[in-house]
Amino acid sequence: MKSLSIILSTLLLSAAAYGAGLSSKSTDELLNMRGTMTTDQERNQLHNELQIREKTMTQEQVKKFKTYPPENRVRKYKGQGQGKGKGQGQGMGQGGGGNR
Repeated sequence: MKSLSIILSTLLLSAAAYGAGLSSKSTDELLNMRGTMTTDQERNQLHNELQIREKTMTQEQVKKFKTYPPENRVRKYKGQGQGKGKGQGQGMGQGGGGNR
């Protein structure tokens, strides 16, 4: 039980330290980090920091912030969705919906 609380405390402190690290970076640095985060927690922290800064961004920075997907994003599933579909399907009927 004691080790679990130590682990949880360490995780919370590291998350807080990471979040504090984002606030020390420039807005352009944060915008360039978009798409490179690997965990949902990192993505959420970055997005939240950028939302806070949105009021003070230039029009160019706001445009970059609002662009989705980011041009430098890391794809979660590499190699999927790139080829041509060759399957034709083998459906079993026409779905007339008559009485059964």
